Amino acid sequence: MSAFLFVSSRLDEYCLPHSLQCLSPRELESLDSSQEPFIVSNVPTQHAYILAPEVNFYLQHTKNADAKNIEILYRAREMSFDNLESDKQLQVPPSLFVLGEGEEASDFCLYANQNGFDSVLLEPSKVLSVQGQLGSFSLLFSDETTRQYGQGVLFVDVLDLLRYKGIESAADFDDAQALLQTLKERVQGFYYHDIIHFDTAHCQYENRREKCCCACAEACPTLGIFNDDEEKKLYFSNIDCVECGVCLSVCPTGSIEFNEFPRELFFNILKLYRDVKILLIDEESFDALDSHSFTFDESILPLVVHQINALNPLYLLSCIQESGCSIAIYKESPTQLLKDSIEIVNTLTQRAYYEQGIYLVDSPTALQQTTERLRGIEGARYFYAHRKTEHNRAIFAERMRYLIKDKNLGHLPSYQHFRYGEIHLKEGCTLCLSCVGACNVGALSANEQNYTLIFNPSLCTTCEYCLLSCPENVMILERNGIPLNETWFNERILAKDEPFKCVECGTAFATTQSISKVYDMLAPKFGNDEQKIRTLLCCPDCKVRIMTKGML
Repeated sequence: MSAFLFVSSRLDEYCLPHSLQCLSPRELESLDSSQEPFIVSNVPTQHAYILAPEVNFYLQHTKNADAKNIEILYRAREMSFDNLESDKQLQVPPSLFVLGEGEEASDFCLYANQNGFDSVLLEPSKVLSVQGQLGSFSLLFSDETTRQYGQGVLFVDVLDLLRYKGIESAADFDDAQALLQTLKERVQGFYYHDIIHFDTAHCQYENRREKCCCACAEACPTLGIFNDDEEKKLYFSNIDCVECGVCLSVCPTGSIEFNEFPRELFFNILKLYRDVKILLIDEESFDALDSHSFTFDESILPLVVHQINALNPLYLLSCIQESGCSIAIYKESPTQLLKDSIEIVNTLTQRAYYEQGIYLVDSPTALQQTTERLRGIEGARYFYAHRKTEHNRAIFAERMRYLIKDKNLGHLPSYQHFRYGEIHLKEGCTLCLSCVGACNVGALSANEQNYTLIFNPSLCTTCEYCLLSCPENVMILERNGIPLNETWFNERILAKDEPFKCVECGTAFATTQSISKVYDMLAPKFGNDEQKIRTLLCCPDCKVRIMTKGML
């Protein structure tokens, strides 16, 4: 049986690939419920795991739909099958706190009690703190007691509390009935799934001694992500997350991904879109386009992503390079982060190819006119097979390197969340390599054969952790953006020293500057004890031998 289901009452009007199982709506109704489901369907049905609304969108708005392109849409959806997350159910008790004073708050509390809730009216001055999540909010009172509630309603302005799912502002609803209905729906059954995958390997915050980056938690509009600055830990709440994607776009290394749409899935899907003009669109945008009339050329193909606002410059430049064409993005409410990403990539393509690489469309009426401007970009096509362990900045550097080649394209400034810069050293570096140990993106490295400290600016996130880790305080960071030339991608030597050889056995065991510093600090404290002073110039093995000999 085919993995792909296509349902239409006008089957004879389309040129469809042979890989589809084609049924009329009546034939679909007669399918046996015990039959194994299809993987992808163009219509909502219990007989398929995944809905692909882009198939109908493509057929409805394309002049001469191409069977090959239809199959691409099905194949792209099929790739996401292994990443589907099962829903989990949260039991939400009918207990409710109503925070406020006055007749309106009192009346609502009474109304809720009359409709199945166990609600309590609380004076704001007596509540010291609110913690927890939907289903289990813990309130601390001025008498030092705590109580648990399933949900909350505010008749006062406490904006921080509105970041919690399960705490509502009465002012956001037309009437008490609408508010109570929202609360009831959660008690009847609240379903959620695991949304975020977090990889700590390249995170610029997790488990560090100092706070260098917390962009994801600071950008989160809810409590989907919150940080513990004391422990340097990030915590993720699948219940509070609204899947806006902002955390993904601000993360400089790609440590955060959607479980159901990870980076590797995106790049695997992108391979299907070579030599087509991509219209990037996300799940929530199809409804807005349903009632509008426009027509595309058959070479325009929608690529559906989980959330457009999650895309950063790496994803956008990759779309252009893998397809070899300019792309369009449809998003009615783009974030400033997305606009910045588009500006960065357009700066690169305009300077390298004299072509605009990305067109942002925020209204249905402009969609057709914009897609007509899409075209192939000569020299832009580049297929790069990155390693799964590579972080986002390393992949973006390689893609920029190909675009720039041996040209000088001027200068690209740093942006608030897309920062690049240079590290310089003052005198006094001892090559202790604390900075290398601090850098988890490979921007700083050491060559132990020739005692050099090496810096690659194309990998640096300018997090400043190396500066904070330097015991000599000799590092300077300048966030000066990107010089768009080939030399910027090259490693450069920041410091170099000669090896220091043990005065006893002649083995090189440290740098000359580090030994000199230790000697200058400790030799005066040893007075005239020549044996102790000599140990400062010895390797660990000889140091032990001299110390032991002195004790005999």
